[in-house]
Amino acid sequence: MRVRGRQCTEMTKGRSFADAVKGGWNKESKIIRVEVAREELSRNLSRLEHCLIGSWSPKQHNRGNLETLGGEMAKAWGLKGKMGMASMGKGRVLLEFEFVEEARRVNLSGIRAVRGVQMGLECWDPNSGCLEEGETRKEVWVRILGLPMSLWVPSVLKRVGDACGGFLDVDPQTESLEELQWARVLVRSDGVTFPDTLELGFEETTYSVTLWWERMPSIRTEEGRKQSRWNPSTREVEGKD
Repeated sequence: MRVRGRQCTEMTKGRSFADAVKGGWNKESKIIRVEVAREELSRNLSRLEHCLIGSWSPKQHNRGNLETLGGEMAKAWGLKGKMGMASMGKGRVLLEFEFVEEARRVNLSGIRAVRGVQMGLECWDPNSGCLEEGETRKEVWVRILGLPMSLWVPSVLKRVGDACGGFLDVDPQTESLEELQWARVLVRSDGVTFPDTLELGFEETTYSVTLWWERMPSIRTEEGRKQSRWNPSTREVEGKD
């Protein structure tokens, strides 16, 4: 497992668009449903039993030095096996231990401070990073995809944030123009309203751009379905904040 800076797109061959539509989507619905069998996940779930989730305040540590921090963790914990790391977003990382016994030992060791970074640790769980049904967050990051460079102005970004629920902050990479694929703004959220398109008017021109809301998944209990290995009830996961 290695830290990567870009996403991979997996393409499915052999199915027509009509077949895909029949599989779980129709034009009247905004929800696509896919049923997953435990057999499909068994190998991945086995690997995840070797994993811990580490978390810290993003202000304590620069994400760019994640690999260096990983080396310091391995020394502090006296690991004999290898440890892989994968970013789960700012201030969160998935730690995969070669030996499951070492993952359990580290979690119980009480060693949380590494190079001055106070680390929170928890065993991986199918519900990690999910909200319970009906639970909401009061703030959420939204990415404005493909925002024209002429509109990368602090006052414009603030007005966009206000239009999206209430401006709170701008991502440092947006402020420094390090990442130009999108502008990222933190806004207030009611947990319900998530428009997918933003229109910006400039004189006789209107720019239409896509909004990407970084919403946490939510889970709900499905009564009567087969019980989970980790939890007394099976959960369904959907995107929500």
